[in-house]
Amino acid sequence: MIAQWPRTIRTAIRYLLLPGACLACHRLLSADDDAFCSDCQDLFRVESAWVCPRCSATVGFGTDVAEGCTSCRGERWCFERVVRLGPYEGALRELILRMKHRSGEDLARAVGERWAAVMAAKLATQRIDVVVPVPMHWRRHWQRGFNVAACLAEALAQRLGVPCENGCLRKQRMTRTQSSLSPAERRTNLRGAFTISHGHRVRGKSVLLVDDVLTTGCTANEASRLLRDAGAQQIVVAVVARRR
Repeated sequence: MIAQWPRTIRTAIRYLLLPGACLACHRLLSADDDAFCSDCQDLFRVESAWVCPRCSATVGFGTDVAEGCTSCRGERWCFERVVRLGPYEGALRELILRMKHRSGEDLARAVGERWAAVMAAKLATQRIDVVVPVPMHWRRHWQRGFNVAACLAEALAQRLGVPCENGCLRKQRMTRTQSSLSPAERRTNLRGAFTISHGHRVRGKSVLLVDDVLTTGCTANEASRLLRDAGAQQIVVAVVARRR
């Protein structure tokens, strides 16, 4: 409880300075709104786009995705599938970028709660046993003050009624920012970056690996490889957004 005091104080200050304001766009909320205005709530509706069931990339309607799409068909991943809230574009992209700011923890937790409510039915069919966030290096965590993936993972775990193992994976080496690298450079950049902590048992379990964005799948695959080596039976990756 003591560990939650700083977050509670920040939340109280925000409501004092911006009473009844949308967490995403800061517009005044109506009496029927909670955390997000009616426009921003549309970001959390089940999308109607046709997506690949393996990597969650957007594909054309009627595309044959029985063995994946053109983005993932040749990939040999350590996870089974990816589920997403939506594509990394427009208002959803801006929301994710704001979550990554030092002041974005309350927003990340609110997004996690709304996302969890939308994803609950889909994830229930996967029979998830434990939720694991993609970790940050301690230096980046210290600079930002929180891990977006951990905020999202905690909300999903609470909704699913399963444990959230925040310390299961650890990032032991600082890496270059993935967004500026080619697919081949991304794989090299992440090699040996993660380690799995002792005392966290995933053997025989269905794991939900959580991150904010998936681009090429390199980060999720490297983290999944460690979970698979530790005996995880199934790994499903959940992201807020998927880059096309």
